[in-house]
Amino acid sequence: MELLLIISINLLVTTAFLWLGMKSMQVVTGVGWSGEYCPFRYLALAALISSVVTIIPYIGFILSWVALLFLLIKFTETSLKDVIIMVVFAKVTSFIAAMYLIALL
Repeated sequence: MELLLIISINLLVTTAFLWLGMKSMQVVTGVGWSGEYCPFRYLALAALISSVVTIIPYIGFILSWVALLFLLIKFTETSLKDVIIMVVFAKVTSFIAAMYLIALL
């Protein structure tokens, strides 16, 4: 039950920060707020797969980054540079948010 809770929280936080990362990349690249790289459900699917891969012992953290990069490149059809910036933004900010939540508990 605890593992399911961890995966659910990771999924929710990662998806939210991926969306924010995607929106910030749209502003940086000049697409604007109205354009959309990919639908929210694809971001959620990529975050779900990344969250599930994270539970693999020893190499799960690295594999989750690889899976997330691969899926976002496939879903967004943008350059690798844009996706890397989006993923780094999402992972770093979701890690900071998770540490903040843990500190509150």
